[in-house]
Amino acid sequence: MSSANWHWKQLDCSNFAKEYFKEKLVGLKINDELTIEELKECDGDVTLGQRKSKLVTIYDLKIVIEWTVGELRGRTHVPEVSHEAIDGLDEYVFDSSILNGKPDGKFDHIRKQVIPQTLKSIFDQFPVDLREKYASHVQVSSQSTTPSQPSTPAPEASAVKKTEKLEVPKKPVAQKGSLNTSTIKLEERYQISASELFDVLTNKQRVPMWTRAPAEIEPKVGANVVLFGGGVRGKVTDVEAEKKITMDWTLTGGKWPEGHKASLTIDLNQSDDSTAAEFILNGVPIGLEDDVQPSLEQYYIKPLKLL
Repeated sequence: MSSANWHWKQLDCSNFAKEYFKEKLVGLKINDELTIEELKECDGDVTLGQRKSKLVTIYDLKIVIEWTVGELRGRTHVPEVSHEAIDGLDEYVFDSSILNGKPDGKFDHIRKQVIPQTLKSIFDQFPVDLREKYASHVQVSSQSTTPSQPSTPAPEASAVKKTEKLEVPKKPVAQKGSLNTSTIKLEERYQISASELFDVLTNKQRVPMWTRAPAEIEPKVGANVVLFGGGVRGKVTDVEAEKKITMDWTLTGGKWPEGHKASLTIDLNQSDDSTAAEFILNGVPIGLEDDVQPSLEQYYIKPLKLL
């Protein structure tokens, strides 16, 4: 999350995903016995961005298809087609059922092997084709302080959302002790328990699942914090197990003033069916709020929602 590398462009590729899977799946014949007739659902979020000169795909889709085998008509529901499956952090689940007709001896073979193997190969190829098609629209040279302008994108690129780039100044903006600062507060609700969310936020074995980079962190006062490949550094200053963690929060490089420390507190409040997480960042230099807030949403809140 280094502000020195916040030459960010994020492309919303959700429309591309729908067209991609429609083209790849509908009409597909498998072993001359099964035909995919319809893509009933393709819902979710797909984004392509660049972090530290590396293309990053983040997506989470629900896909439902209908297929026929002779007189038999069925449906297969895949609740999570996600980047986590590609990363080895999760597995696809294929839920197949009969809509019309009576299953014969082939149904188990089709349900357990033919459909999963076929769909998995298409799902695994999706991020490869996505990057190949749209890499030029999001890649920005990390050596330049001014992002290059993209070529005219395909129709779905009209949904591009640009996270403001923090250009690297020649000198620090201000020195510690001479700053006016503000506070950013964001809240999100997650469909997991407070204990589970706390572990995801503080267990260095699990933190890379949402930061997409090695991490250093422990839920104890004085522990070092290194996130996003060193882009965020600090120390844990307060902990209440399963309820709260507070840490010094410093961005390395960019417009962030040299030596300045903010303080990030994450408060967890569990209800019957979910956990509310409030992110409170105190000490944000005046003038950087419009850079920092969308980055908190992009790097913390949204990736955690995908877990």
